[in-house]
Amino acid sequence: MGATAVTSDITADMARNADGDDVKVRASNVIKTYPGKDGLVTALKGVSVEIPQGEMAVLLGPSGCGKTTLLRSIAGLERPEGGEISVSGRTVYSSDHKVYLPPERRAVSMVFQSYALWPHMTVAQNIGYPLACRKVAKAQIAERVQQMMDAVHLGKYGHRYPNQLSGGQQQRVALARAIIADADVILFDEPLSNVDARVREEIRKQIIALQAEFNFAGIYVTHDQVEAGAIATKLIVMNHGEIAQVGRPQELYDNPVSRYVASFMGTTTEVSGTATSIDGMVALDTAVGRVIGKPTSAIVDGDRAVGVFRPEWGHVVHEHPGADHNVWPCVVKLKSFMGAHMEVVVELRTSSGAPVEATVAAPRGSGLREGQCYYLHVPSADLCVLPEGEQ
Repeated sequence: MGATAVTSDITADMARNADGDDVKVRASNVIKTYPGKDGLVTALKGVSVEIPQGEMAVLLGPSGCGKTTLLRSIAGLERPEGGEISVSGRTVYSSDHKVYLPPERRAVSMVFQSYALWPHMTVAQNIGYPLACRKVAKAQIAERVQQMMDAVHLGKYGHRYPNQLSGGQQQRVALARAIIADADVILFDEPLSNVDARVREEIRKQIIALQAEFNFAGIYVTHDQVEAGAIATKLIVMNHGEIAQVGRPQELYDNPVSRYVASFMGTTTEVSGTATSIDGMVALDTAVGRVIGKPTSAIVDGDRAVGVFRPEWGHVVHEHPGADHNVWPCVVKLKSFMGAHMEVVVELRTSSGAPVEATVAAPRGSGLREGQCYYLHVPSADLCVLPEGEQ
């Protein structure tokens, strides 16, 4: 799997949408470089994605992975050096055909991290600005603006100015302005990074509800995997200018194809070893003994590989569970209250004497005590085996 799996996923998506009727954004083999201290830096290395109508694609990855460059290339704020981009069936950029349409001609709306509101305009004027630019009748603008203000819970704020609003309210204004333009595609450039956790959750819910109502195609950039999982119908994890994996959030969380994707999607515990196959599963000879799990990427006998599991996949129990595989004596080193559950750090014994720590989610009231001995069990169906490779 790995890069091959990513390529096949994209090819399959393209085949399903070959008629192009419902594909609102198609980027094919997009290449973008920047000058760096030691020569050109390739920010996008031939990236291809498709976003159908009604889908929210989230570009997820750390700073410098290429997610914002891809978004800005689709918006027309960056000009790639290679590839092709189309919006609603219209080519807006093509290196082969020398096509480049400026942002204002691409029929996309954008919600920025910094809100980008006109300070001298009221809330109503800011929201209605796209319609005013199109010379829509004032009565129609007023009606549409009121509908949008009600949709984002700002119905009584139309007369206020941006500096009279909180950060969350300003972002709602920016969201309403993007949607009122009736664009088929809305781009979101880390729009919630400037608001607090409670407001982020509220606006996330509004974005999901508004997309369900208006059925636009969305592309959303973030480095927050919780935010990505809450919003995405298609999650695109990027790394060093390439797509590392594409799928629904739960697919990537449960079945990552690389250590990079696994670790970026949330907390993991890893144990390394040499692989052998057993009836579709993979066994690893590791410092904590034999580990058996499901391969989520291509593994062959003799490969160096890593067994990976998430906190909720492991179970710390008082007595040996009776399972044949993936059961280890352990000592509880630390317990942390996490609200709905306890986060427990346990230490496993190894053949070399160097301890291995694992993080496990335990129910509240489980009675686990620091310094006491227990057993850690991870069912083999829940443990992923990945190439050791680069994390």
